[in-house]
Order: sequence, then C-alpha cells, then structure tokens
Amino acid sequence: MDHVCELKLKWKQKKITKQMRAKGIGKIVCSAAEAAECLSWLKESHREIFVLLLLDSGNTLLSAVELFAGGNGCANIDIPEILRRVLTANAVSFIIAHNHPSMNSSPSRNDTQITEEIAEAAKAVKLVFQDHIIIGESFYSFRNQNPELFNT
Repeated sequence: MDHVCELKLKWKQKKITKQMRAKGIGKIVCSAAEAAECLSWLKESHREIFVLLLLDSGNTLLSAVELFAGGNGCANIDIPEILRRVLTANAVSFIIAHNHPSMNSSPSRNDTQITEEIAEAAKAVKLVFQDHIIIGESFYSFRNQNPELFNT
C-alpha cells in the first residue's frame, strides 16, 4: 500500500508566546502594584529579562513585549529600540520592567542610570514614560521612589 501524506507547518513568532505570558492584556494598569502583578511570571526566570508594557490613553495594557534578555545579572538595553516599539504600536504611554534573578528588587546604579536615560529620551520625543519596575521577591517602582524622573 502506498500512502501519500501532506504535512503543513506554520511558524509562529516567539513574540506572540511571550505576550501571552503577561497576565492582564486588556487590563487597566493604574499602579506599580498592578503592573508588577501582570509581570509576576518574571520571578520564575533565572536570567534577567527586560519587558516593555504598552498602554493606551486609558492605561489599558495593549501588549507586553520581551525586548532584551541577559545572563544572571544584566541585559543590554537599546533605548532607540524601546522608543521605536512604543511609537510603532501607537501606544500613548509605556512602562519598562525587568527582573533580578537574585530576587533582590533593589535597583543597581545601572538600573538608575538607564531609567534616567530612558526618561530623557521619552521626553525628547514626547512619549509618556510611566514607570520602571524591578521584579524580585517583591517589586521596586522608580516612579514611587523617584517621581521627579517621570514626565506625567
């Protein structure tokens, strides 16, 4: 007996899977605690992951995109790429977040420096940078601790 079989394969970009991992797509995010809840899956990672949350004018979470990943203690951040993603998604505002695999949510000097640089770049192109959140055992919100950095 001869059999002819046809197999169709579809390739789905990994980004879709990563977006689905963020809880709360479609949820209104009005606080750092709500954003941290959407990103609780980051606690499970053993490598540093940098995520961009895109929000509309009503603070509804449109998308969560994994942008950069690093080793145990660092991820290389590309600020123009962050801004490009926000602009091309037609988002009104954004939150950035990353985890600390050590589970210590205290910011490093590099965390503070990159937050300042992103805030400055966002202001230059009139984007609303809402917060930078670090996920560890608990979470750290730059907006809650340093509100002067943010343009809203």
